[in-house]
Amino acid sequence: MRIVVDFAPKHGGCEVTMSFADLPPGLSAQDNELGARLSLQQLARRFQVRR
Repeated sequence: MRIVVDFAPKHGGCEVTMSFADLPPGLSAQDNELGARLSLQQLARRFQVRR
């Protein structure tokens, strides 16, 4: 599996775009998307700026 992650400045933060290729057999695109969303939520919680 190949993952490409792009970070772009966004007003007040950062926009993250993830692209996936060559998913392993047995991993559905829907399950992969759910896992990616959960990972991004954890990342956001860890690095979120508290105001």
